[in-house]
Amino acid sequence: MEMKKTLIFGALTVLLILSSTLLLEASSLRNTNSIPEATTIIPYNNSENMEFMKLPHEVVLVRNGYLAVIPNVTSKEELLAFVQQNKERLNSLRDGEVVSATITFKRPLRKSELLRLLGNNVKIIAVRYRAYPKGIGQMPYPMEVNESEKLKRLEKNLRKELQEKQGVKEFKLIEGFISAKVIAPKEDLLRISKLEEVFDVNVGPRDVAEKHGIKRMMIEDVWWYYEKYILKPENG
Repeated sequence: MEMKKTLIFGALTVLLILSSTLLLEASSLRNTNSIPEATTIIPYNNSENMEFMKLPHEVVLVRNGYLAVIPNVTSKEELLAFVQQNKERLNSLRDGEVVSATITFKRPLRKSELLRLLGNNVKIIAVRYRAYPKGIGQMPYPMEVNESEKLKRLEKNLRKELQEKQGVKEFKLIEGFISAKVIAPKEDLLRISKLEEVFDVNVGPRDVAEKHGIKRMMIEDVWWYYEKYILKPENG
């Protein structure tokens, strides 16, 4: 999958997010109150064979055999209810069932911390990271050597540009990893969900996916909401 690069830093916008058009379009539906509450999929764009529906605490978009899951909450209470809903979905999986999931951490983790927490039975597909002092990006995992070199050059160029144009003295492209998209057995996901560093483990609405014969889900993490409703209020 081609890596699109998107980093948002004040007025500066540099592409640094790995995502398909599906996930980008689905993200635009976040907090869309005009979408009716329903369990029936509604046509979204017939020319592109796209459909979506609004479920409790999330928007689901279906297109070309993929199902994108976008959290959609407006308060801390709704966020915590969504996390509880995800725990119930995880518990309902069959023993030994291997599924895709998105794990959101409570703080940016170093690579060594992330690998230690996830363990050997978990296959990492992609990771999302936080830049310092601001910005979020996503990349496939593991990275190819040439992509790693590109990121180093990008970090160097961004640091220079931010210093010259905005007076930013310190800039780090990857401060730490805030979420991971993985494939793992139910038992490993349950273990991970109980770790102190983990805020949410989301396996998505598998009943919806199975109903429509979809095996591939792209699940967005809840870091944006976690930072807005929990981290920032706690830090004043």
